[in-house]
Amino acid sequence: MKKGGHKVRDAFSAMSLDQTDFGRIYSNLPHVTEAPTTLEELALTLKKYHQNGTPVTIRNTGHSVNGQTLTKGAQVRVGNIKHLSFDKERMEVSCGAGVSWDEMLKAIGFPAFCPPVFPNNPGQQIHVTGNVAVGGIGFYGARQGGLWNHVRRIKLVTMKGEIITCSPEENPEYFYYSLGGFGRIGVIGELTLGVKPSSSLTLGMILAYVNRDTYHQDTRKIVRDSSVSGVMMLEFFGLLKPVLGMGVFVDVRNETERGALAQEITDKYQEGLRVHIKGAVPHSMDIGARTHHLKKLQVVYFYPQFDGEIQLDRCHPWGDYAVPEGRYRDFMAFVKSAISKYKMEKYLIRETGFHHQLDAPLLGTYPIRRITDTFPLTLDIPGEEYGFAVSILPTVPSQEVDRATAMNQVIIDAVYGMGGRMYLYGLHQLTKKQIQRHFGSSVLEQWQNIKDELDPKHLLNIGVIEHLD
Repeated sequence: MKKGGHKVRDAFSAMSLDQTDFGRIYSNLPHVTEAPTTLEELALTLKKYHQNGTPVTIRNTGHSVNGQTLTKGAQVRVGNIKHLSFDKERMEVSCGAGVSWDEMLKAIGFPAFCPPVFPNNPGQQIHVTGNVAVGGIGFYGARQGGLWNHVRRIKLVTMKGEIITCSPEENPEYFYYSLGGFGRIGVIGELTLGVKPSSSLTLGMILAYVNRDTYHQDTRKIVRDSSVSGVMMLEFFGLLKPVLGMGVFVDVRNETERGALAQEITDKYQEGLRVHIKGAVPHSMDIGARTHHLKKLQVVYFYPQFDGEIQLDRCHPWGDYAVPEGRYRDFMAFVKSAISKYKMEKYLIRETGFHHQLDAPLLGTYPIRRITDTFPLTLDIPGEEYGFAVSILPTVPSQEVDRATAMNQVIIDAVYGMGGRMYLYGLHQLTKKQIQRHFGSSVLEQWQNIKDELDPKHLLNIGVIEHLD
């Protein structure tokens, strides 16, 4: 039995919010739900269950797709812990567990200030601490790495009722094993994130390719290009020729910079069509020599334009899969063959452009720069300067879940065979050997030692990652 309970096969209209998650693949109904509003209330709640010997599952927005936040037992919802403060002198913002990205961005005065990394999420409605607890990647990862690199402190709430301040200087092991740790050793009840001054304008371009050799040469070049603020690789399906693209974002101080910057990028990357992204909602793209600015808001709040078939009764067997830069081309070839074999192409997220003349299924890739080796659980890849995280986002009717799951499993096997790892918020059933490959034996041993210390009865978020509890 999955930790999330049974697979869903019926209509969703009667389901309560607690009964499923974003994936809508697994379902379970908690026997009891707690909803503390402060760190102190959360600490008392967890201590009560620790003393009673009762397992607890934590839920924030329930944005995962693998049933991690679902339980038939005791569920503690942390979305009501809403304290939020911005210290402009220190250039850092502190967020309670229930603070959304949207709320945080407004509090810091975005776009005057912005975190170095931000997620790609509709309306930025997911919560900041939940994002950090499971990962944190985005458009600007090629320059800034993952979100975990910009967390300065956390307050960790344990099953024993402790509230522990953790940072690289204070309780560093707790800090490093919480980011990307799925709440196994404690709940991130608050985090403090670094922010920096930001421009309100961004030059947006898409460099389009049909020659795959040139495209892959340029991907290696552009992720190291210090003049580029952010980049995302794009691969469109269903066109007469395969179209490969790189979405490029360059933060600019004023409109007079745009022509020179666009020409600089054009000079560096010579092949094919240049497309300039217009600052409009929904996003469209113009062909030609004109340059356009996006407001930074339109980058931070950007997300693909979903087609009309995506409804609330659909399931999301989504996944992000990170592979070493040198295996990216091989991995993409494998992914395309798997999508074709399992007939999932028509269910992929679609992107519209060229004034809606282009409407094609899309795969997106986020380059992630590995800035430091001190984070053992995050999505960057040990020993690699860059990992390439490929998002495969089919949205399917419930009767197609098994086929999507089968496709997902063969992709997972390929990822670990190529020395990569997957974003564990996504759909997966990893083997014990894959978990060992993902983290490494020394990391797993130390992670378990910390859990034994902070959660000695092993009651918190049991089963959120396979084979560890």
